[in-house]
Amino acid sequence: MMKLQFKPKGYNYWEWKNHKVHYVVQGEGHIVAFIHGFGAFAFHWRYNIPEIGKYFKLYAMDLLGFGWNQVVDFAKDIVCTKALLVGNSVGGFTVLNATTSYPKIVSRVILLNSSDQFESSINFAFWQAKQPAHIRPILNNVYIDKTNVDDYLVDSIVHPTKDPDPREVYYRLMSRYLFQTSDLTLDKLLSQLSCPLLLPCGDFDPWMGASKANKMESLYAQSSILRLQAGHSPHDEVPHLVNKALVELISSIDCT
Repeated sequence: MMKLQFKPKGYNYWEWKNHKVHYVVQGEGHIVAFIHGFGAFAFHWRYNIPEIGKYFKLYAMDLLGFGWNQVVDFAKDIVCTKALLVGNSVGGFTVLNATTSYPKIVSRVILLNSSDQFESSINFAFWQAKQPAHIRPILNNVYIDKTNVDDYLVDSIVHPTKDPDPREVYYRLMSRYLFQTSDLTLDKLLSQLSCPLLLPCGDFDPWMGASKANKMESLYAQSSILRLQAGHSPHDEVPHLVNKALVELISSIDCT
């Protein structure tokens, strides 16, 4: 399977609130935007970008602060048209927040093992584990098939945090969410959603598995679950299945 080349210096950059935000763009056609989870970066979509880019135009951006406003501003400034948003883990929460706050930018939503806003152990675990020796065991814990827990994955998670700016953002981010409470939840966001929702679910995710997807489906009538034999990041563990589902879904709808 084709894999996005890992470039330590990145691909493209967008100026946002005095920060340089890295993003990848490929392909032409209907617009798809990938939003990664906590602790990861755009390169976590390494197996999805080359394949989806064959059929559609996609964007994958690095999130600085996991705020919906960055996604909305990126959509306005760079994407410039309605997009299908795909989010993993806390990136799923970010997608829902952006969608309900500014629905004009979104045509459909796909959430892969989405979590609530910093409510689970996943965020603190990744916050502590920004060294290769620590991050690999954590990844092994949430990948059922360990094949893709490789040097590329570890490097793509660790390398960006070596820069002073991302480290400062991480510090502020975790300080904010570890010590400040918020009543914004997935339940509340789902009650405000107004577009179809697909839930590809890695059923063996120790953090956000089948029960979470079942709950989301029960709360939102326009949702459907795609069961996958995978862990927390099905798009990286079974990318061929996720890519197939994405291509079929996007091909069947009008994203304009």
